[in-house]
Amino acid sequence: DDDPIRCETPKLELLGCARLIATVVVAQIQTEHTFHLLALSRDRAQLFRGTSQDIVPVPLTNLPHGVDDPDLAQEHTKSHTLHTVGRRGTGAVVAIAHGHADSGCDEKHDFERYVRKVEALVSEAMKQERTSLIVAAVKEEQAIYQRINTYPHLMKVGVDGCPDHRLEAELHAEAYSIVTKATPSPLKLAMKQYRQFHGTGRTLSTVPELILAAMDGQLGTLLIATDQDVWGRYDARRREVAIHPKREPGDDELSNLAAVYTLRHGGTVYTCTASELDCQTALGIRWLPMAKHGKSGPS
Repeated sequence: DDDPIRCETPKLELLGCARLIATVVVAQIQTEHTFHLLALSRDRAQLFRGTSQDIVPVPLTNLPHGVDDPDLAQEHTKSHTLHTVGRRGTGAVVAIAHGHADSGCDEKHDFERYVRKVEALVSEAMKQERTSLIVAAVKEEQAIYQRINTYPHLMKVGVDGCPDHRLEAELHAEAYSIVTKATPSPLKLAMKQYRQFHGTGRTLSTVPELILAAMDGQLGTLLIATDQDVWGRYDARRREVAIHPKREPGDDELSNLAAVYTLRHGGTVYTCTASELDCQTALGIRWLPMAKHGKSGPS
């Protein structure tokens, strides 16, 4: 197949890797802080997935269209029943409703019923996630969601105010500020781990050794600089890596190649700049011996 293999990260377009036989099925590419944001108001609810760059809507099936969604009212009606009684001496028949009577609390009950529906759908959609969830809503409504919530990674601090008339860029900026202040940077944790393991035989810093380790499924973590290209060729039969000062016909971008095979074997790839990698092009950490499968990274 002569079509290039492409991933969603700019560095990983892999234009030179057309000769790869196997394709990457699941890409575990990490950037600075991934999170979720729930924009919640009385009129609508929308879940977003966020990165350092922006937030993108996450479609959810059956999400109610605000407190006054007819489906919510129908569900509520089904939960109440009527029975009839006769008034003594009059022959009149009166319908008695089972359930709470009309009162000043009805509006609060309606909103909580709406939030419970939203929370159930959001928690179900995110049951495999481990990212932070931030709620954008007025403070009182944030408190109701916090009380009802079952998702274990909901942040206690939210984006204050009704989100309905705010730009997504504004919501992103506030949410990203919250998550970066409250949670450690995945990239910084990976770099800290690299420095801790340096000198133990588990760290790699040259492209040829990273290529070979990635091909053998030995890399649990790979960090690559998106602003540095390394052109060359990998000879699988001889297990040799040739690096060229400039791109030549038939060359692959070798840090991309290492990323593809790291991902194929279940490792994690972090993308960053060369300055964040201590001016290196790529760095790697080997899996713990006998423990590479079924893990998201070295421990």
